[in-house]
Amino acid sequence: MVVSNELRTSELPTEGLELGAFEQAGQEAFARLSRDFNPVHLDAVVARRTLFGQPIVHGMHLVLRALETVSGLLPSVAYARIIARFHRPVFLGERLFLQVRPTENGLDLTYVSDGTQLTTISLVARRPEFGDPDWSMAVDHCRTSPREFSIEEMQGYQGVVGLPQKPAEIRAFFPAASQTYGTNRIANLLGITYAIGMEVPGLHSMFATLTVNLLDGVGSDLQFLAKRVTPKLSHVQLQFQSEALSGSSETFVRPRVGAIDFATCRKAVTDGEFRGRCALIVGGSRGLGLLTANLLGAGGAEVVITYRSGEEEAKAAIAVMRENGVAASAIRLDVASPAEAFAGLGSDGISVTDMFYFATPHIFVRKKRLFEDHLLDGFISNYTTNFLSVVEEAKQLAKGGLAVFYPSSDALNNPLKDLAEYYVAKMAGEAVCEMLNRYDDEVNVTVSRLPRLPTDQTATLMNVATDDPVAVLLDICRTMKSRRPNLPNTP
Repeated sequence: MVVSNELRTSELPTEGLELGAFEQAGQEAFARLSRDFNPVHLDAVVARRTLFGQPIVHGMHLVLRALETVSGLLPSVAYARIIARFHRPVFLGERLFLQVRPTENGLDLTYVSDGTQLTTISLVARRPEFGDPDWSMAVDHCRTSPREFSIEEMQGYQGVVGLPQKPAEIRAFFPAASQTYGTNRIANLLGITYAIGMEVPGLHSMFATLTVNLLDGVGSDLQFLAKRVTPKLSHVQLQFQSEALSGSSETFVRPRVGAIDFATCRKAVTDGEFRGRCALIVGGSRGLGLLTANLLGAGGAEVVITYRSGEEEAKAAIAVMRENGVAASAIRLDVASPAEAFAGLGSDGISVTDMFYFATPHIFVRKKRLFEDHLLDGFISNYTTNFLSVVEEAKQLAKGGLAVFYPSSDALNNPLKDLAEYYVAKMAGEAVCEMLNRYDDEVNVTVSRLPRLPTDQTATLMNVATDDPVAVLLDICRTMKSRRPNLPNTP
């Protein structure tokens, strides 16, 4: 494919060079090399609480993988300027292609998956390779966990990153790019991802753009500065400077939805108002499910929460409730196959009066068409088939009938194109609930189209008005009680 260091695009596949997929082991190795251990890249449980819903690939890993690929195609050719734009996140396991297009003085590179453009990188100002001279390494004083502070505190925040003391590992990880650009420049680029992911914005960082000018010098550290902060837009502009590069990046602070603590819930309820109830909260280890569990527990109900993957979160939530005198427990439940979990509850003698169904997949997903079959099937399964299976199992543990809460969304009143499958599935779920209420005497289903509430999935970079989740869910808990006439009339 290379003749006289000129790229023949006619010899490249039309869909781009297939790069395969990034996997967990590669994520962890890159994190060790760069010291960027931000959990959004490594921890599936933490990442599910973000707007991405799952771990994402480091933006700098994409840049360096592209440099490695191009350096393999064009030995001895380097570029003095790198401009990257991270349009959409890259997830683990995605089949990736790198499209390469020569420009007047460089290359335009595009990461593509399933026809969707994810990241674009422009390499500008072609020049001979930089070489790989020896360089002194700084004392390594790096954080082991990401910094977390308010966006207002980020203005003017600055520091110095000691570059990774791993030239041999850098060469092993990116051999062609190290030969072309030198391990010192690669180390500087690794310093940038450390600065963003671990220092500022830190824990809740989101990489948007990068512009870097590569210089002829070498050095042992990288300076960074939060030059401009715009809290209203959750935006932080960073500047970088070292002997080997100068540059800037546009980053954002991912929205955070803090859990409402048990003490707040206790203040909201009337003492003992839910005594005599035993509530099963499906998906109760976080978000609205956990808030519901805390409200019911604070009001005297026995609470059983379920989780699918967040065991530690569930254990922590139960510990807090028990410390506050609540009879609380947690079980692992996969709503697609609930029988085993319910068998365990039955053997424990649990008698359920209420069931709240907060199980949900990630709603905002990347797609190409109005309706994607696999998405529609997944949403339908979760909101109808799996819901019915859980109801049937819960009925076996109920005495005197089962009160069920099914959360829908007032967003159904104004559907968005990108959420077509979600809307169809939720409407199907509402129809299922109507049929249960009409023809199943053992259940009484309350359906509520909830207003916009602050959750992991509704959080945005812009400040958007939301309703008070405590008031909304407490009203639902009280409504559920009124629909069970056989419950004792407690205060």
